[in-house]
Amino acid sequence: MNVFFRIFCFYSWDSFIWKYFYGISSFFLLVKYLQKFSELKVELSRTERHILKEMGFVCHVEHPHKFISNYLATLETPPELRQEAWNLANDSLRTTLCVRFRSEVVACGVVYAAARRFQVPLPENPPWWKAFDADKSSIDEVCRVLAHLYSLPKAQYISVCKDGKPFTFSSRSGNSQGQSATKVR
Repeated sequence: MNVFFRIFCFYSWDSFIWKYFYGISSFFLLVKYLQKFSELKVELSRTERHILKEMGFVCHVEHPHKFISNYLATLETPPELRQEAWNLANDSLRTTLCVRFRSEVVACGVVYAAARRFQVPLPENPPWWKAFDADKSSIDEVCRVLAHLYSLPKAQYISVCKDGKPFTFSSRSGNSQGQSATKVR
């Protein structure tokens, strides 16, 4: 919150006026924008509380990665399946799977998806997923969500600057003649 507020002060017109015509730093802008800062802080707290309430105040998520190696070793699968399952587990973190299902179920889902990709048969009699306390419908849902993720178009970069120019940091030596700026990309 403080970082974004400092960026707001740095790029605001008032900051330019106060800094270059009156020699006052952005610290004094904090006093001027104190009410706005307080309102933003209260709104951020309210939003965080709403998110926590929707998540059922479950803030700790267990990752499926720690189960993958054990599951693959138990199922005696080929070694190339391990990297594929690990990659799928990494990609599963881009979805809501880690909050919708237990990590054991997500691990079973990525193992199943990796085995299907490499056409490696998994034991069906008895069903292998029952040994890991998962059900077939949840595993199928994990696979469906991952398939949907891979069907999406590749992410595109969206510029965060309003004017389309990259952020620049000018030297703050007090020289207002517009010295060369270092571009950050």
